[in-house]
Amino acid sequence: MAEPLPFGPRRIPDRVRSWHPDRIVDDLLLADETVFRRARPDWWVVAFDQLGLAVLGVVVALVVALQGWLVAAVLILVSAAGWVLWRIVDSWYTRYVLTDFRVLRTSGVLERNVEFIPWRKVTDVSLRRSFWQRLVGASTIRIESANEASRFRAMTDVQDPREFFRVLQEVMAAYAGHVEL
Repeated sequence: MAEPLPFGPRRIPDRVRSWHPDRIVDDLLLADETVFRRARPDWWVVAFDQLGLAVLGVVVALVVALQGWLVAAVLILVSAAGWVLWRIVDSWYTRYVLTDFRVLRTSGVLERNVEFIPWRKVTDVSLRRSFWQRLVGASTIRIESANEASRFRAMTDVQDPREFFRVLQEVMAAYAGHVEL
């Protein structure tokens, strides 16, 4: 078999080509890091959150179309639909991961954002469920840390929030230990 040339195109490593959000997370994990739970925002909740914008876009497009400006109406509809679709795709690229070392969030379609908080810095955790989140079975989990400069504040619209929060509590209890009286 011929030796590869020292110049020219080379094979692109898998880690660079990994566009699937779960592979992105896998590339970020340490060799000995154990994953306890993975979650992502529920696309249905994200779509429902954007429903107001979609309805407003349709109403404005209808009003504009009735004025005879069909091109503007189509542009408004395409813009509103594009925004809603972008939010859904963006939520699909967001992952929340609980490991034995940290809580991790990855997000972004074109621009990759990675934030994590080691368990030793977590100071407070809370669960919030708005009326709409309760209807669709999602919640927002807020994490406070000793590092106030961190951008990682909340995991929004988490699927299966009870199970995710239960695992989160178990990891925190294992890390901090139980208080004996």
